[in-house]
Amino acid sequence: MKNTNQGRCLIIIINWQQCQLTKKLLENSRFNPEIFDILIFDNESNKITRAFFTDNKHLFTHYRCSPENLGFASPCNIGLNFAHEKGYEFIFFLNNDAIIKNNEAERLFKIVQQNKKIALASPLIKDVETGNISFSGARFNNKKNIINHIKSDEIKNDLESHRYLLYGTALFGRVLPLKEVGGFYEPFFAYWEDFLLCNDLMTSGYACSIIKEASVFHKNDRSDEIDTSRSQYYYYYLIRNEVVFWRKVTTRSIKPIYWLVRRSVCTFISLIKRSRYSQAKAVIIGLLDGFIGKSGKWKHHIQKSY
Repeated sequence: MKNTNQGRCLIIIINWQQCQLTKKLLENSRFNPEIFDILIFDNESNKITRAFFTDNKHLFTHYRCSPENLGFASPCNIGLNFAHEKGYEFIFFLNNDAIIKNNEAERLFKIVQQNKKIALASPLIKDVETGNISFSGARFNNKKNIINHIKSDEIKNDLESHRYLLYGTALFGRVLPLKEVGGFYEPFFAYWEDFLLCNDLMTSGYACSIIKEASVFHKNDRSDEIDTSRSQYYYYYLIRNEVVFWRKVTTRSIKPIYWLVRRSVCTFISLIKRSRYSQAKAVIIGLLDGFIGKSGKWKHHIQKSY
């Protein structure tokens, strides 16, 4: 039987607590159906969210859900496995709070399609309010014990030579190489799995590229989340997983972890001064759990509320 999805792309969008935002992305993006199919993963779903997506099923192609919060990495891997089983050649992991125009997605598709060595690619990520570039890639320094963020004018023109670390906001990839390296590292639950995946792909000889010709807009400033319970897990996972990341990618992890500890102490002090005690506690627990090698979902991870 002919594989009707050969040469096509599956877009995976994870929804968690943001049904209206997901709907807005789908309505405004208008992805070309000749190229793209869309899989919605309804994370920590319930009757309300399932009813919402049933009412809006005309906006997407496939739907999967989990009553448990699986974080970011596991839903992405579920989407990757689905794409592989259905014969899609490409996959596009897209945050539901991103803003992308249809021609930008098609531009990514065509550029990656033409460059066979690219396993994963990202557009330039721009701040949704200012329009300025907030992330244009990162790379390990020569000693591979710190990460340097790069400017857009430093990006090489030869896409197949790119060895960049990419953010998970909008990742366009080839299904087979991603399956080959095992996909996203699920014990991270959330944060740093994007950089670790890039490291795994580059170690296997693939390119991880920044596409300067395409852009996606995303909120860069998280300051308005400082007072929310949701920000607790942001601090915990970001710090815990960075410790684990460095211990996985290099045997010389002392220097980067030292600088992480210094940054974390500054963050802790800043939070205490603002009486954000639960967030400050999350910083310390994240550090300690990282050092003892804990992974998976944090037992204090907040439950969904309505």
